[in-house]
Amino acid sequence: MRFPRLSARPWVAAATVAVAAAILVTVGVGNTHATEPTNPQIAENSPAGTSAGTPLTATSSGDVTYTLSGADAEQFTIDAATGELTLADGASLDFETKNSYDVTITATSDLTVNVTNADDFGDMVLDNNTPAPGETINATVTDPDGGIHNITYRWTRSLPGDSQLLSDVTGSSYVVTSDDIGYYIHVSALYSDIFGFASVSRRTTHKVENDPPQFAEGGIKRRAVDENSPAGTLVGTPVVATDPNGETVTYSITSGANF
Repeated sequence: MRFPRLSARPWVAAATVAVAAAILVTVGVGNTHATEPTNPQIAENSPAGTSAGTPLTATSSGDVTYTLSGADAEQFTIDAATGELTLADGASLDFETKNSYDVTITATSDLTVNVTNADDFGDMVLDNNTPAPGETINATVTDPDGGIHNITYRWTRSLPGDSQLLSDVTGSSYVVTSDDIGYYIHVSALYSDIFGFASVSRRTTHKVENDPPQFAEGGIKRRAVDENSPAGTLVGTPVVATDPNGETVTYSITSGANF
């Protein structure tokens, strides 16, 4: 008896869904590279948590964090620490319906940018920009770099075409004299900071002016003298005036031949 020949049962291969993973690396400066995932695919009907091939690997001088975006990102999850791409809970992949998914994996790394110190310009402030004879000008040097030392001051009085070094003054203060009237007062400073030698200079805003003497409070009042008084008779109390700059006051009569 001959038995009927049965047809062979066909072998059914599981269909796989390709996952196209675009790689976006944003780890910035130096020592940065990324390796794309190998064989990024998942078989249809796979359960949640199934891995989509070898994870993306990115290296940096700092810690790397992985994030997921793209048109089909909701179908997958990514391990922020390792970059492993897996199927998300509730996702259902059907080869016959859709056989390719697009996602973007971003690897980021926090970098610390160090700011290096540079040489800043110094400055000098004068506490008296409208000096008069007898007054003091004080100079103060500042520098954002700090560490100011070995300051040397140079004071001059000057006009266009006429500059006179005040060689006997080397400190941070100068007392204005009557010789300075009509001149500008300049001061420059040479000093050292943490970067080395530096210099600054300043000039008074106005020329040195001589302030006129001031009469005592109330000014000159009317005075009287008896008729027929002999020469040398005092005419009331003396007229008193003082000079704001501390200079000696000299009195004179501009009219009045009898006195």
